[in-house]
Amino acid sequence: MRKIVLFCFVIASLAACRKQITVQGETGTAGSVALLAELPGHPEKVRLDSCRAENGSWKLRVSGLALPARVWIKTEKDSFSFIAGASEEIKITGRFPDSLTVEGSRLEREYELVGQVLSERYAAPMKAIREEMELLRSKSVPAKSDGKSLKALERKLEHYREYKARWLEKLVQANPTNELSLFILKEQVEDPRIRQELFKNIRIKNKKSNIFRLLVLSLPK
Repeated sequence: MRKIVLFCFVIASLAACRKQITVQGETGTAGSVALLAELPGHPEKVRLDSCRAENGSWKLRVSGLALPARVWIKTEKDSFSFIAGASEEIKITGRFPDSLTVEGSRLEREYELVGQVLSERYAAPMKAIREEMELLRSKSVPAKSDGKSLKALERKLEHYREYKARWLEKLVQANPTNELSLFILKEQVEDPRIRQELFKNIRIKNKKSNIFRLLVLSLPK
């Protein structure tokens, strides 16, 4: 329970937040840079603004996007996504694609914290189990015990999936008024039935945000 309490963020509910946001980057990028978002009613991501980088720097502006929303920065070679929250100014520094830092988005910081727990507690050990399973399957001359070992590893992998699902459920249940829960439901909770059940307990006042509308569309009909 102590771990869950660490994620019980005290965040005031926002009214529908539509305002201009500026995303400024110092990433050493060359060529064109675009900002995209997934919008309700559009099968593909929509380009909201674009520019050309100058001396590795660039600036993009977007008006009318109902925040919070996940947005993508796309260059000629790479892409990177983050959560745009209530802040009007967001700064991105570092290098594409894996060494970027986002400043000015509280929801992105919180989401990264959740991602670290998921990676360390579940993704990393699950990857190790899959690698061990692959080694057993790739043996040219299997041992008699390999069959039992594979079944044991499969059970262990399934246990990790269950533990991860339960942890996410408890996290969302502990934060029904936090808009971070909307992103967790849409992007991390894989079972649509569980997603729908958890959504019934969400108490977000801002029902016009981009993430809220997209989440509703992802629920079973």
